Amino acid sequence: NTALSRQGSRVRVPSTPLTKRSHKERFFIMEKFVVYIIYSETFQVYYKGFSLDVLKRLEEHNLGKSEYTRNKGPWKLVFYRTFSTKTEALKYEKLLKRQNVKYLEWLIQQSLNEIQ
Repeated sequence: NTALSRQGSRVRVPSTPLTKRSHKERFFIMEKFVVYIIYSETFQVYYKGFSLDVLKRLEEHNLGKSEYTRNKGPWKLVFYRTFSTKTEALKYEKLLKRQNVKYLEWLIQQSLNEIQ
């Protein structure tokens, strides 16, 4: 299966959803640097981060494996954006960490959010 990416080039479309693949399989398919935002309804707080495997990282947050997010969950993925380089992703993560809640809530609704 192939499809056109947003840039117009052909990309391989996996036949098995990413969530049903092993960690190693997801890593090789994504090959992107991801900046993400997760949200805890319980504590009404956002957390911004960077990962190569956002699904695995979300699971780690929900299992209490991250010091800051421990005991503040459950966490829900509300935003992610992929980058082709680590440098770009880390710059964007740093920018997000300086933003207020009003901006984050606005950003989550925008077309940059690859969840939508």
